[in-house]
Amino acid sequence: MAQFPTNTITQLYWAESSGFITGRDAMGIQNSSVAIYSTLLPGITNVTERIRYYGFHCWLLDQYDSLKEEKLSYKHQYDFIRRAELTIAFLMQNLHTEFSAIPGKQFASDFTEKFKKEGSIDLRLGADKGKHLIDDQGRERSYWKYSSGAMGQYYVGVLMAFSLVKTKENYFILQPRGKELADAFASSLKPPSEASLMSVLKSGRLTPADLTKLEAFNISRISPKSQEWTKYIEILFHEDTPNLSTFQRRDSLLHYLEISSSYYFQNPWALGEYFFQHPGKVIHEDHSASLGWLIYYSQELIHFAIENIFNNMLWGMKVGLLEINSFVDEQMAIFLDMLKIHEIPPSISIHTLFSETKYLPKRPPIEVNSKLNRAVKEQHVGAVYFSAFELILQTCRETKDKLAVFEGYLTKNEIANKNGNIVEAHRYLAKNSEKNVFDFFKSYLYKILNDHQFVAFQKMGNGEAQVHKFLIEHNHLLLIKLIDPRMTNPRLGSVRNYLVDLKLIDLNQGELTTLGQEVLAKYKYN
Repeated sequence: MAQFPTNTITQLYWAESSGFITGRDAMGIQNSSVAIYSTLLPGITNVTERIRYYGFHCWLLDQYDSLKEEKLSYKHQYDFIRRAELTIAFLMQNLHTEFSAIPGKQFASDFTEKFKKEGSIDLRLGADKGKHLIDDQGRERSYWKYSSGAMGQYYVGVLMAFSLVKTKENYFILQPRGKELADAFASSLKPPSEASLMSVLKSGRLTPADLTKLEAFNISRISPKSQEWTKYIEILFHEDTPNLSTFQRRDSLLHYLEISSSYYFQNPWALGEYFFQHPGKVIHEDHSASLGWLIYYSQELIHFAIENIFNNMLWGMKVGLLEINSFVDEQMAIFLDMLKIHEIPPSISIHTLFSETKYLPKRPPIEVNSKLNRAVKEQHVGAVYFSAFELILQTCRETKDKLAVFEGYLTKNEIANKNGNIVEAHRYLAKNSEKNVFDFFKSYLYKILNDHQFVAFQKMGNGEAQVHKFLIEHNHLLLIKLIDPRMTNPRLGSVRNYLVDLKLIDLNQGELTTLGQEVLAKYKYN
């Protein structure tokens, strides 16, 4: 008979609490949106905001490979990378303070006064893993927690996606494409700059005088039409991956360039909002970027509605322990009052409410979304319930004729099985269309409560911390924490930074530059 060895027994995941954490995606539906924008912008993430780090990290690995000294372990390589990243952070903080999204820049800022006063900074203490500097408050500080620095935590996934770098036995290995980029980056440097940085990294000490010698490493400094610039354009505007001959990243970038002058990108999901408002510009093909952005924004509206209904319920739990059925009845009383205000009979079916405009006139979902945001800001519980309910219906109304096209895109891009996708929302509505409005919304409240419990326990089973927003004890609800409903961030901030850094979009005006017009004309009809 099999026996459990007593020295390896671990507690069952529900037997010990590690405490509740804030967590995101309380309803487990946002992965469907993440899957779409990952398909639309492969190789670009929200934490890889400066494209010149692609070239810098490739160049850095190339330099490491050429070192004559003995390389003791992958940890030696990591410290080499960490010192270089911290050096760049001091360079950008001291000479280009206005330039953001530089890993380690806050650390450099906190130590800049000491750096200037003492005339140097010991990179070995500030960067090498396991060592630390002491700040003005007497705290031990290291520039980055992750052992392989920002490259290992943020950029290596991107570099691997573009087949620039791979990993082997914990080492970062430069691939042939990466060597090409490293050479292109090197062509933008002057020999004294390379020698100066390598000297700093080897000695482990950086002085203010060194910074002016390192200006060629300025992360914002990409000369238009240089060999380095050309390589970045080639990487971004060619096929999505070396093994996948689709062009959704390229087309997303071109769409951004094309409408940047006429459409103000005031929010992270603006590209999706644009195609939602201009459906006539959407190309209905299985790998169409415009279709992907339309689907992304459509389901984001529904996700936002669901999360606001859930958060509304959490607000209702603030009064204390509440029996589940009594709590739901109280929330339904609030919803019924709103139905009365809008002259919607609770006895009519969802099908009637959805298909006819007598009780619920057609309104643009974006307008309803604005109404929902106002209700949330005003903490009007009833208005939040009704506006979220209407947003789901109006979004499904707006997209019902495109359902087959949506399903085709999701299937062909292998993301149809993600919980929370737009097709799933339509199917749920169709399945429950014969229910009257009262029964539908009441069952929807129960569904939201149950879905969150399922998702929270599932995450615990996967080894994650507890993300429950409420607990159920003896059929009573106990509030743990409210949520902050918001849409996902689909990497367009990084896209904008890339296009600005490459001088394709004017930083101040937000408009296409002459160079941007050339790139748009070159790639638009490929």
